[in-house]
Amino acid sequence: EFGVSAHRHGMHALDSVHKKLYWTEQYGALLKRADLDGKNAVEVVKFSSNEVLYSVALDLVKNKLYWSKRVFSKDAPMSVVMRAELDGTQAQQAFTKDNRVENFFVDGNAGKIYFAEKYNGKILRVDLEGKNEEVIVKDILGYSVRFAVDTTNTYLYWIDEAVVSNSAIKRAK
Repeated sequence: EFGVSAHRHGMHALDSVHKKLYWTEQYGALLKRADLDGKNAVEVVKFSSNEVLYSVALDLVKNKLYWSKRVFSKDAPMSVVMRAELDGTQAQQAFTKDNRVENFFVDGNAGKIYFAEKYNGKILRVDLEGKNEEVIVKDILGYSVRFAVDTTNTYLYWIDEAVVSNSAIKRAK
């Protein structure tokens, strides 16, 4: 057992360099971090009542923490991607999207962020500032796009959930 209570936990990210685990709690209201043995758990970011955290990712080349959140206000974009130091300090907006940014990956060596837009079946890539957007895969079927990036062999894997009983894992170079 990990040894840390994760009340209503959600997305998580593993920092194997600094031996930390990051995770969300309270339906995305808190972002926490602890040692891999579960000790020294701390709150890294607390979100306001009109925000919810969707995803978390790490850039261990530049020692940065990224997360995507939704700000529930009249004129706010669907998703705001934030960047901060690994302890949550010096947070700044990286970019915004009008679709829900979910399940993203930061390739610090290449200076790229891969992310899925939940409702339109795409996996996209941008630079670390959110510029130079490229569609990597489109027309993915299913409600939620889950993917993994193999930076060593330059493959992208994703699950196409056309029908739950007939999902397929796919791969592209």
